[in-house]
Amino acid sequence: MGLTPLSVETEYETGTDPAAAFRSAVEKRNSSLAASLDDVSVRVSGRTVTLVVDPPNASLERRLAEPGLGRTLEEAAVAALGRGATVRLEPAMPTGGDLSAEAASADPKALEKQHLRKKAEGDEKVRKALDLFGGAIVDVRKDEGDPS
Repeated sequence: MGLTPLSVETEYETGTDPAAAFRSAVEKRNSSLAASLDDVSVRVSGRTVTLVVDPPNASLERRLAEPGLGRTLEEAAVAALGRGATVRLEPAMPTGGDLSAEAASADPKALEKQHLRKKAEGDEKVRKALDLFGGAIVDVRKDEGDPS
């Protein structure tokens, strides 16, 4: 009697970006919840989906922590990553919890770049183009208009 590798049953093909697969699975189950995820960073490590609300938004964090929505998020994680997948909600508070000190020391150009990257990652047309061509976002820049 030999051992056979365990196959993971998911709704998505292997090689698909796990965070995008999770977002898509949420969209199939609850479109308004999926829209709320536009302001959330989705990180996948193994079978754990970590949701980080950044910038911090207490009402959105409370909404995502509601039992009914939590169940929908868990179901989407299982659909995207397979049985045993879990979802964790993590606050985006700086170390020490002092937002004013963190804001004072933040680099405005880095913050703008981070904001532009999140905006691009959250854009459905950009995601579809990346999926279609197998691309990735490498750099983001603000369009300064026509140089002429």
